[in-house]
Amino acid sequence: MKKELFRMMGSIWFILGIGFTLILCLFSEIVSGEHTYTIVQVFQNMSRNAMAQEPQLIPAVALRNIFSGYVALFLPIISALPMIQILHLETQSGYKRFYISRKSRREYYWDKWIAGMLSGALMLLIVAVLFHGYMALFFPKIDAEALEMLGYTVGNSVLNIIRTYIGIFVYGAFSVIPAILISSFTNNIYFVLCLPFMFSYFWDAAMSSLAKWMRAQQISETFTNIIELLFSRSYLNIAQSGGDFLIEVVRMLVLLIAMFLIYCVYISSRNDCGE
Repeated sequence: MKKELFRMMGSIWFILGIGFTLILCLFSEIVSGEHTYTIVQVFQNMSRNAMAQEPQLIPAVALRNIFSGYVALFLPIISALPMIQILHLETQSGYKRFYISRKSRREYYWDKWIAGMLSGALMLLIVAVLFHGYMALFFPKIDAEALEMLGYTVGNSVLNIIRTYIGIFVYGAFSVIPAILISSFTNNIYFVLCLPFMFSYFWDAAMSSLAKWMRAQQISETFTNIIELLFSRSYLNIAQSGGDFLIEVVRMLVLLIAMFLIYCVYISSRNDCGE
């Protein structure tokens, strides 16, 4: 698995994924409210004094905001690119049959899948560190009084950053699973790339519309909250609150069970070597 992880992290797609995600971060809303701003618009429309007073520019908050915009839509594709590219090349070249016959089907697939999840997690974590460094270099420090009003101190600001990084790492890892599930059924790289994006887009649109409709119809608050939880991305807050932790643990268990069942029921019963 270590070898597979290094192969994925050393691929050009890992570097391109980091670069593309950073570009998406520049166009994601970092400040929302009466006026919404991307990071580029913050520099154009806010003075440095205003930036120092803006609580949404606290690094932990800003990181959670940028990973909830365009990044969330494309992440199931971007985070899985290194794994998809290696799987595709090995299938097309015939090396897949060679590798499976040398070790075992279980070892081949699980090494690829776990390494793919780790590479997606590390990709997003590197983006977060780079973006955080960019903010530290070019943004003014948040005013101490503004921090105190929000209940922040130097100590818990560092703790909040660590918690946010944990959430980002988990978010990157589990964003790869849709591509893993689809690649189990097809070797067509276009399907593996496009279907996670389409599913992410339509799922978000459907859950958002359904929640709005249920709230407008004054349907049971419990059902409405359940729909909104399905729509939310609380991976980013997994280490911030007990509620988000429980929600995401349930989601992760569901995804892991789905991955395990697909392997046991479908992949392990195949007679070929994955072609």
